Amino acid sequence: MTQLSLHRNREHVEPQHAAAREENEQRSAWLHEWNTVWFVCECSDHVCPDQIPLNRSQYEELRTSGTRFGVAASAKHVGPSSDRVVARHEHHWIVESATS
Repeated sequence: MTQLSLHRNREHVEPQHAAAREENEQRSAWLHEWNTVWFVCECSDHVCPDQIPLNRSQYEELRTSGTRFGVAASAKHVGPSSDRVVARHEHHWIVESATS
């Protein structure tokens, strides 16, 4: 992912998602050394303790849009009025935030 696309993604991030997104962008560098990296759940609960394992292709799929977030695979991580699940995987779901 280029610096431009990272910047573009940051412009669309809600405040409660910002810390998790920033942490995960830093962790994504570990994908150069490891096949799978544990990422912070990007749900709207800013104290969510859950983490999700992603490989490089899963992380890149997640970052195709600045309005998409990776959350633990459970309905409790999906905002009922603001999020729409766009992909379901075994350990994580990708949600698109209507408010981003």
